[in-house]
Formats: sequence, C-alpha cells, structure tokens
Amino acid sequence: MAKLKVYTDRGVRSVVAKQYLTNLGVPFDEINLEQQPEAVEFLNSKNRETKRYPLPQFYVGEAVAWENGFK
Repeated sequence: MAKLKVYTDRGVRSVVAKQYLTNLGVPFDEINLEQQPEAVEFLNSKNRETKRYPLPQFYVGEAVAWENGFK
C-alpha cells in the first residue's frame, strides 16, 4: 500500500496539518519544498503548482489524496 506523502512548507497550514495527522496516528512522509525544491517539478507535472493550489498538498502514490490543501 502506498504511503501518504505531504508536500509542505513552513506555513501555519502545513504545521497544523502535520500535527493533525500525527495526532490521528496517520503515517506520512513529509516533502518540504523549502528543503527539497526539486519536488516542485512533481507538483508542476501534476498541474498542481503551488501558486494555484496551496500547501500542504496530500498524495498517495502519484494521485491527489485531498483537494485544495488542509482546511
């Protein structure tokens, strides 16, 4: 089974999303775009550029797991 990947930055929405998943006991891999700028290419290839779709973004494998970031 593919693991949840969370594309993040240092913004409040990313911090809250990671804490929420941790509190629920949901395992995930974090890909911080500030530390791994090459990950932006993956989001762009999925037509999910960060200017249009806010971070965090959630993926399982290469499929979007949730739309429109964390609310």
